[in-house]
Order: sequence, then C-alpha cells, then structure tokens
Amino acid sequence: MLEKKNEPQNEKLVKIVCPICKTEKKLTISKSILSTSGNLTTISIQKKEICEHHFQVFIDRDFKVRGYQKVDYEIDTIKKLPKGEFYIKLILVGDYQVGKSAIIKRFIDNTFDEAYLPTLQLKISKKTLKFGESTANLVIWDVGGQSINMSSYRDRFYEGAQSAIIVVDRTRPETLEHVERWYKDTYKAIQHKIPYILVGNKSDLNNDVVVQKQDLEDKAKEFDLNYIITSAKTGENINDAFSNLTYNYLESQFS
Repeated sequence: MLEKKNEPQNEKLVKIVCPICKTEKKLTISKSILSTSGNLTTISIQKKEICEHHFQVFIDRDFKVRGYQKVDYEIDTIKKLPKGEFYIKLILVGDYQVGKSAIIKRFIDNTFDEAYLPTLQLKISKKTLKFGESTANLVIWDVGGQSINMSSYRDRFYEGAQSAIIVVDRTRPETLEHVERWYKDTYKAIQHKIPYILVGNKSDLNNDVVVQKQDLEDKAKEFDLNYIITSAKTGENINDAFSNLTYNYLESQFS
C-alpha cells in the first residue's frame, strides 16, 4: 500500500536573522500570508520582535528566506494597528518614464530591468505585507503616464483606491512641477482622503539629479504628503515607501 503523503503545513517556524546585529529568532509564519504566485512576501519585523532593529524579510511560498533589508525610514511602532487581513488598492501615478513600473518590479521580485517599456494604460500586480497581526494584501495599479490630460479616461482606474504613490524623476524637474496635476487628477476621482506618498526616484543618477531633497520636501508640504527618495535600480528605500504607505493606511483603519 502506498504511503499517504503529508498535507502541506499551514504554518511553520522560520529562522529570521537581523541583517544589522545578526540576532536570530524563530517566528511562526502562516501559509495564508505567503504569495502563491511565485512572488516574494515581505514581512516587516518591528523593533523588539527579534532585537532592537526594524527590518524586512523576504519569504517565498515554501517558507524559505530569500533576503533581508534594513529599514531606514522608521515607522512609529508605538501606534496600534488593526488585527486581521486587509485588501488595499494602491495606485502609482506620475509622468511617463519616471520609473513607476521599475519601482513595482523592484518591490515585487527585487529585480531591475535596464530596458524601458512604457505601460500602456494599466498593469496590476499583487504583494503581501505583514505587520505583526495585520496582513495587507496590496493590489498595485500601475497607471500609464502618457497624456496627463486624459484624466476622465483614467478615472475608472483611480476609483476605489485606498492609497497612492506619486512618482517624480529627480533628473527631470518638469515631473516635479506636474505633481499638482497628478494629485488633483486622482483626488478628484477618489473624492475622499487617502494616504499619499511622494517618491523622488532615480537617485542613483548622481550627476544628473536636479530635483533636490528640499524641493521634494517643499512640494510634499504643499499638498500635505509624506515623501521619500528612492532608486529602483539600487533598491534604495523602495520597500520603505510601500511599507510606510501601507502602515499609514492600516493605522487609519484602527478604532
């Protein structure tokens, strides 16, 4: 008689190692939070869960750790988050060729493609983030940046969004000037307050950067947005941008 195979485990103890101080601890990871599409799931390890550091761990659907990233853009872990599972529609907007698709690709599978392929209309991706007892299933809408005046055409992409990223190319100052149009374009369609973050991308191009940190900060203050500097090519602050935006949404749901 053939031996019956064991059913797959619903949860497993996974050894997590802090990338900063190398402290080790086994944490229980539930199968339900892991991506089944082959993408990595990002789990945010808060301070005191393992050590005194806040970092992220990337885990595949077989419970294998595929990498770590230190978090430089700190989250206020004192505030409480709601427990449970959430599905969050997140939209990325900005001019053409600012790096929206590259940012998503870096976030989803931690890779970068030098070739530029414009997004025609829309591309949707998914990824799961874990914050303690909160699980956030992100549905990321990459909205094409061509012809910003086609706002009525894009309205159906924006509707129902629960968070938004506006991307600026730091080597092209006109993309910063267009932040107002992207903000008003999306806000008009969504019609209620949601968390936004302004992303200054392509920071790896040191010799070509003309949009300075102070420029981003001033523009963010103008519309009461958070902001962060990133590079899709090197991965700088990419996960931080999504994590902090998601955290802000979850925090707004706590009651």
